[in-house]
Amino acid sequence: MSNRDNECGPTHSIDGGNHAQASTEQNFGDYLQSFADREGCDLSTLLVEIRSWYNGFAFSRRGETVYNPFSLLLLLDGQDFRNYWFESGTPTFLIQLIQNQHYDIRQLDDLNVGELAFSSYDIERLQVLPLLYQTGYLTIKGYDPERQLYRLGYPNREIVASAAQPGLHGPRTVRKQRHHEITICVEDDMHTQLTRHLHKLSVEIGCRPVGSPANQAAAAYMRDVFSALGLVVEEQTYACTGWQCAGAWLSAGGDALPVEANAFSPACDVTATVVPAATLTELAAADLTDRIALLHGELVNEPLAPKSWFLAGERDHAIIGLLESKRPAAVLAPPPPTPQYEQFTADWELEIPAATTPVAVIERLLAQPALLHLRLDCAKYPATAANIVARKPGARPPGAPPQRMALMAHFDTRFNTPGALDNAGSAAALLALAETLRGAVLPFDLEFIAFDSEEYLPIGDDEYVRRAGEASFAEVALAINMDGAGYVHGPNTVARFNTSPALTARLEAIVARYPALQWTEPWPQSNHSTFSFRGVPALAFSSQGAFNLAHFPTDTMDKVSVEKLAEVVALVREIVAS
Repeated sequence: MSNRDNECGPTHSIDGGNHAQASTEQNFGDYLQSFADREGCDLSTLLVEIRSWYNGFAFSRRGETVYNPFSLLLLLDGQDFRNYWFESGTPTFLIQLIQNQHYDIRQLDDLNVGELAFSSYDIERLQVLPLLYQTGYLTIKGYDPERQLYRLGYPNREIVASAAQPGLHGPRTVRKQRHHEITICVEDDMHTQLTRHLHKLSVEIGCRPVGSPANQAAAAYMRDVFSALGLVVEEQTYACTGWQCAGAWLSAGGDALPVEANAFSPACDVTATVVPAATLTELAAADLTDRIALLHGELVNEPLAPKSWFLAGERDHAIIGLLESKRPAAVLAPPPPTPQYEQFTADWELEIPAATTPVAVIERLLAQPALLHLRLDCAKYPATAANIVARKPGARPPGAPPQRMALMAHFDTRFNTPGALDNAGSAAALLALAETLRGAVLPFDLEFIAFDSEEYLPIGDDEYVRRAGEASFAEVALAINMDGAGYVHGPNTVARFNTSPALTARLEAIVARYPALQWTEPWPQSNHSTFSFRGVPALAFSSQGAFNLAHFPTDTMDKVSVEKLAEVVALVREIVAS
């Protein structure tokens, strides 16, 4: 958050609040007394009137209000209460912007806004609200520290009169603006909303693995957008493991070979012989002490699941158990043949250096065993991550039991990808859904969950469960997850879990109105499993072909169709409303 407590005011400003009043009385005492005599009132009554007309500008949540000295001087000179605002000038471009964007600023009093409302100054896409704040038409009237929201309003009677001028609202039919829509400077066009959020997460922030500064920036962005929409926001912070790697080097017989450190690998600098193992039997029989385990064959047909992952199987636990008991100096393996994973391991609990090298290098080392030198310049460090959970209370009938619908998407990525399709696009859709549903009157609560730490080990889900409590899952009427939706080269897909025949029929009838979208078989690898494994009815949106692109450096913004994201938003909105 910027230091708004020290921000300067408009061009015409003097000391604020009581200081402004005292300074006015001290410096203009003769003028004020003459004015009071002319008005036939005492001085204190005159000062109250002056204050109501020309004071009220505040540019800090703690600061005192200030006068517009230009208007004050003209008042004292002419001794006539009237609107001097336009005599100090109103920028032509601001009037044109108000008219072009069809804003009626007469409807903008008493807004609750987040910090984002003060910072949208993209010169290519200027927005009305921050300019109205900077030019003095709106000012800070109060601050809610719990929700981190500012309350904006008109400073005084002069501005109220100015806002009523015909030139400051569009000459055509003006759409009524909903307050929170304006507070985050969101245009009405869904395409624009989605594009902005997608660009922010996948381009401006970019690669955002759990525990990284970029990951924390993404969490802050999700939080600020939810807050600006007026939702009740909970930041579920928890401890995690961060990781950084300065480089990886592998050589054999003096030849440098391509290599990449596996995510969360500890550092190493070892020179050792290799011991190959293609099966569990070979791995069990191998002597790996002070040697590099060269894994290949059926051992690497699939990536090794983190040992604490709820989907880890017997094979994963068997391999991990053997590696931890034999303690090789390092593990070297080719990329798994599965399309969405480039590395064999990615487990912060595995304290064995691990790296990936191409299949051709593995084949060379199998054919020509050699002494290897492997150096991984990596480090793990304690960090924090956070789910961002935003809630919109429903209008439940008196005595009705608690019930909610949970909408979710994760915003973290793997280490080597900007994560546009996985999962900035779906996180953008979640924010757009919060925007489009915030005014809906529903008989149940809405919960928007931006999950962190989905990619490596779902400790974000664990934290959500810990805070919500197991019993609360009985209150969830439907959980809807979005992960990988909007692939430009494939249709959107949806899978269902635990839906009753009646609910299935209703969902199928709604989905049928979106003929491009395809039903697909249930799949467990995302946040919806936290709900579906507990018997909660759930839907999981993705897109055909998304898994072939996810987790790779090529997962860039151009791989995401904003139109297809808008399709998911429209469909989910219809499901919620039904």
